Amino acid sequence: MRKRIIVGVAVFLSLVLLVSLGAGLHLSNRISQAGGESFWDSREKAEHHVLVLLDDENQAYGEEFFQGLEAAAAEYRVAVEVMQLDGGNYEAEAVSALERALFAKVDGVLLHGIRVESVVDKVALLQEEGIPVVTLLEDMPESRRAAHVGVNRYSVGQAAGESLVRSMEGVGKVAVIEQKSQGSRSEAENPLLLGLRDVLRENPQIGLSLVKYSDKGVLGAETAAAEIFRENPEINGIFCTDGQTTLGVVQFLVDRNLVGGVSLVGFGNDQEILEYIEKGRIVDAAIRTDYSAIGWNAVLAYYEQKTDPKTYNYYTTEIQVVDGENIQAQIREMEDANGENQ
Repeated sequence: MRKRIIVGVAVFLSLVLLVSLGAGLHLSNRISQAGGESFWDSREKAEHHVLVLLDDENQAYGEEFFQGLEAAAAEYRVAVEVMQLDGGNYEAEAVSALERALFAKVDGVLLHGIRVESVVDKVALLQEEGIPVVTLLEDMPESRRAAHVGVNRYSVGQAAGESLVRSMEGVGKVAVIEQKSQGSRSEAENPLLLGLRDVLRENPQIGLSLVKYSDKGVLGAETAAAEIFRENPEINGIFCTDGQTTLGVVQFLVDRNLVGGVSLVGFGNDQEILEYIEKGRIVDAAIRTDYSAIGWNAVLAYYEQKTDPKTYNYYTTEIQVVDGENIQAQIREMEDANGENQ
């Protein structure tokens, strides 16, 4: 009987090993094949092979992002293998993908950041093995990542505060709605909230009443907004930190006939948000960034840290506030850019 148990355990462990080897070889083969793809219209093979792990529910990783990513890949001869991970199960899928990247010995990883211990530990392990990891949007400094690419969140908070002060005419109470993020930092160390508070501190008749964390998506934002106004009906200014949340709050304000009574500052490059600003209703301003530049900087950060490690490792992308005063110029700029890309 004992002999049978030993044999059974041995067979089970062998199967586990074979599955792990198969997964690693599959990823390795995919990355090897990527070296023959013409990211830069050349028959020459890429000099670097990088795995890109993204949250498929994050609107930042759209067409603009990939345009910048591929342009930089061509410039720096980097073959990129993109894996869109399930946003609803991002932590587990990221851990699994990082394990396979380590097995496949990729040259580097570009990772949508998430501040949870399991992912932080895997990033630290890849760094120890000489595989640089560049985090995107959400920083993970405790992981000792090679570099970070994103926006200056403190500046985003300042810009949002200044926009709210203008649209609320210096008086009122503000709520912030931010998507829930596993392992997100506390309010005291959130640079976005610090920037917002610093602006409001200079305008004492406007106060930050609460910060609400919503589930992902438009529906989650609508639910969060409903809870805010049920418990705090005096709120007359809202800042949403991403595009989906902004659109969810827009829908709530329309459904509850609150349009015109609440100042709304959003975030993101969504065309629908710009249209609301152009019409002069519901959305007073939006903070935008150049996602193409984030895609470019992601590859640039990897390349620089891999070939000639720099003392700096934080690559920020500029932000822009769009409101009623500059919306027409912004729309013309987007139309011109779309015409050039066609």
